[in-house]
Amino acid sequence: MLSDVELSRVNNISHQNLLNLPENNYTIANNNEIEIENKPKNRCLRRDRKTNNYVIIPLHLVLHIIFLSIFEIVLYFNYITQIENKVFMDRIGNYINKIEISDKVNDPTISSTINYELNTKNAYSYYNNLEFYNDQSVKYRNNFNTELENNSFIVTYILAAVFIFYTLITIFRYRLNLIKLISEHVILIFCIALYEIWFFYNVILKYKLLDSDEINFTVMSCLLKKLNNEPNIHINTTIINYCDLL
Repeated sequence: MLSDVELSRVNNISHQNLLNLPENNYTIANNNEIEIENKPKNRCLRRDRKTNNYVIIPLHLVLHIIFLSIFEIVLYFNYITQIENKVFMDRIGNYINKIEISDKVNDPTISSTINYELNTKNAYSYYNNLEFYNDQSVKYRNNFNTELENNSFIVTYILAAVFIFYTLITIFRYRLNLIKLISEHVILIFCIALYEIWFFYNVILKYKLLDSDEINFTVMSCLLKKLNNEPNIHINTTIINYCDLL
């Protein structure tokens, strides 16, 4: 009987002690359980961040530069250069058309002198030399620009090799979606191309370069300045001071 009473008292005391545990102990226990449960999630988050920093971002950067370099090279060498040449030649044509010579050529003395001087053997030899050097210059320019275009692809080839090598290493380990990656950058480069074309037509081509009057003033001032540098020539005009090319 006594042992039953003692046992009952011990049970009551143990039960009271359990009921009177501080709340901090429960909090510590619960926090430990939450931390244990969140450890796999935290590891996944850290692994995802690491994958994004060391795999996805470098692939995006390299692929973007590859597509952008190809677009810029093709656009410049096959489109912009042709338009620039046309604009430059049109500017020269406008300058020549503004030179008035009809009044002077109508004089019989001047016209006969011109006909004689411009139809001599020396004149024909000069014309042939002009044509020869022009052909040589065109060939040199085309060959130089072709070589320049080929050299401009070197960086693109290197980046493409790096992209392929890096992709082969990481694609199976990280299960990369190359189709999605490439399609995103194709769409991005397409949008950039639309803007580049719009900017070229609406800003660059409309930008006002030197007018024919400005060119005429520069040419005449420099010619007069060059003549004035000769020992027996003295031109008393301030126009020669505007020539900064000589």
